[in-house]
Amino acid sequence: MGTIPRVRLRRGIESVFASQREAAGRLNIHRTTLNKILSGERGISPDLKPGIAKISLEAGLAIAHEDTGYNIFLIIEGDRHPQTMIRRVEKEDHDVHTAMEGLAWRTIDKHGPEDLTPEDKIALHIASKELAERVKADINLLIEWDERYQLGLVEYLTGKKEIPTTCVAAESRASYNY
Repeated sequence: MGTIPRVRLRRGIESVFASQREAAGRLNIHRTTLNKILSGERGISPDLKPGIAKISLEAGLAIAHEDTGYNIFLIIEGDRHPQTMIRRVEKEDHDVHTAMEGLAWRTIDKHGPEDLTPEDKIALHIASKELAERVKADINLLIEWDERYQLGLVEYLTGKKEIPTTCVAAESRASYNY
């Protein structure tokens, strides 16, 4: 039980509910139980985790990080304006593309670790690190969009709602009037 995931868990819950009482009511637990969970005094029971994770993307990410310790589930600190977050995703995408150049040829006909050269392993480690950073940037962008614009993405990610099939978001900059 770390303090960072619980702070993020609190932030994720507070982004949706006006009070802990309201959140506790939705989770069907007592407010003091929720307060102890958020302060780190009490663990989160396994049957409660799915309900908490569905409150918001940030709450779900906090649960995932606490359960696994994987750094891809960390919140990126700093400027979280959507334009900044989009640029971060684009930067990470570029880094992944660069790291993966040639990997298909490097790993062709190599079926296990015994087939890899030390250079192959280094290249795969670098590409894996860059992919993980991109996943973290992608997740953080989703969280920022969801919280800022109240998109209800948890319902899409859990399959409760269908994602619209038409969208004008792919329009180029040139199509907007400045």
